Amino acid sequence: MKAAAIIVAAGRSVRVGDGIPKQFRRVAGLPAIRWSVQAFANAGLNPLVAVIGAGQDRMLADALLGGAQVTSQTGGANRTASVRAGLAALAAEPPEIVLIHDGLGCASRLFGLCLRRSRRDRTPPPPPSPLRTR
Repeated sequence: MKAAAIIVAAGRSVRVGDGIPKQFRRVAGLPAIRWSVQAFANAGLNPLVAVIGAGQDRMLADALLGGAQVTSQTGGANRTASVRAGLAALAAEPPEIVLIHDGLGCASRLFGLCLRRSRRDRTPPPPPSPLRTR
């Protein structure tokens, strides 16, 4: 059963300020979006689509340098439009399961749990509760 991931990271982070969107800021030594991409890759999802803002291709390439293979897609004016853009990027070879997440990090095992439940139950998993990592 083919499972894909869409990482919605098209925001401009206006409230954060400083000119660098939060998905490209470093967290524990790596850009935040790289943590999400790597978590999806580690959970076995493929393909991975990163929906980014217009003109953010270079930032994405720099953030993912040496990491998992990702297809980039330019997002829309709001989150709904960006999710639709991500889904459109998967339309040529539609997966049976799509996990959608924002560009900030999350644990690989949470994605793996959602994927296993989706495959087992053939239904969308419930929204996850916070996951303790230690």
